This record gives sequence, structure tokens and C-alpha cells, in this order.
Amino acid sequence: VLFRSPIRVAITGSVGGHPANSWLTITGTYAGVDKKNLDGGDPIPIVHAESITSIKPPTNPYEN
Repeated sequence: VLFRSPIRVAITGSVGGHPANSWLTITGTYAGVDKKNLDGGDPIPIVHAESITSIKPPTNPYEN
């Protein structure tokens, strides 16, 4: 059984202007956590982006 749940991730670097709710492939380096801005009490992981590419949304984004 595979469990999935969405999480909030802070992206730094040359992010560019992507509309809200865009589907993206992001390649980068883990850069710790943001303990100042919490997501439901949990620290938000930070990724320093090296590349960001827009992708088409999957037909069914909730498919197992």
C-alpha cells in the first residue's frame, strides 16, 4: 500500500512566474526547513531550485 498526501514546500532560487496550481517538475537541493512559517504546526521543507519545468496535469491527479 502506498500512502500519499500533499505537502507544502518552499522553493527558492530562480522560480520564475508560474500561475497558482501549476504542475511543475522541480530539480534542486534540499535546503533545510522554514521553522518561522509553519504549515499546520509543522516546519515547511525548503528546496533550492536548479531547474523548474511546467508539465501537463495528469488525467487523474488522485489516481493510485
